[in-house]
Amino acid sequence: MEPRGRHLATGAGLRQRHPALVLCAALLVGCVAVGVVGIAFLHQLRAFDAPYRPGGADPLYSQAPVPPEAGLSVPPSGHESPAWSALTGSPLTRLRVTETTDCDLPALRGRSTSRDTLQEHLTALAGCLDRQWAPVLTEAGLTFEPVSVVVFDPHRGTGSACGGKESAVPAVYCPSERTIYVSSSVGKHRSGTANWTELTVVSVLGHEYGHHLQSLTGVLDDADAAAAQGADGSADMARRIESMATCLGALSHGRLGGAQQITQGYYARMIDPGTYRADASHGSAATQAFWAKRGYDADGDTSRCATFSAPAEQMR
Repeated sequence: MEPRGRHLATGAGLRQRHPALVLCAALLVGCVAVGVVGIAFLHQLRAFDAPYRPGGADPLYSQAPVPPEAGLSVPPSGHESPAWSALTGSPLTRLRVTETTDCDLPALRGRSTSRDTLQEHLTALAGCLDRQWAPVLTEAGLTFEPVSVVVFDPHRGTGSACGGKESAVPAVYCPSERTIYVSSSVGKHRSGTANWTELTVVSVLGHEYGHHLQSLTGVLDDADAAAAQGADGSADMARRIESMATCLGALSHGRLGGAQQITQGYYARMIDPGTYRADASHGSAATQAFWAKRGYDADGDTSRCATFSAPAEQMR
């Protein structure tokens, strides 16, 4: 008679004498393995959906392929015009967003968001950004004006005072109208976790709102004047303008609360050069990721977005 509780039997003896026990043991091992993998997967999901905190050292995101951050310095010679001096000393780079603005918006649901739903969502989001920046600019003695948002049909263009080429882009800001035009196609993208569409919309509108801040504080006018006074070529100027808007948009997103609060997973996505497409106006993918990271890590300090004081190597 076999002793009871021979738990350590191994090899052929176990297979011959206790086939049911072998099956149970195999199922138990499988369940444990699935449980371990499941716990690890759930932990990763929680990490991706966890709110981002500047300066965090979560190892899941420490390997994001972003260019090394260097201190900003005055760019090379050729930027001595009065307008360029106004750009490097702009009050827009001496502000601080200290408060978190709660921003709970109508959800973008389904595989394809209707134009009316997207318009409602974006109008509410613009209102959040207005509430975020109005006291900051007012306290600094700067004039604040709210922004308007219009969702346009990409096949018909915007019909704005700023020209017709906007139909080729997802969003554009028209300074003369203080209006952000957003293509209805923005509401048709679905990727990542359930709330990533909403977060992507924040990024799109945040970038254009950065241009609104540039317009309110005279940066866009000074950029035009600097170009007329012989500053760097149009491509360099455009990259400095666009990189500042990217940085300011990320900074704004980092100060939003509620459902629009940035998560660790989305942060990792937005500081990854693989997320961006290089072009002459916005620079390389690495440059775009670099300035997005500066904005998200700025802790509300707009001096981190001083692209007109950046050396040429950070604007390629």
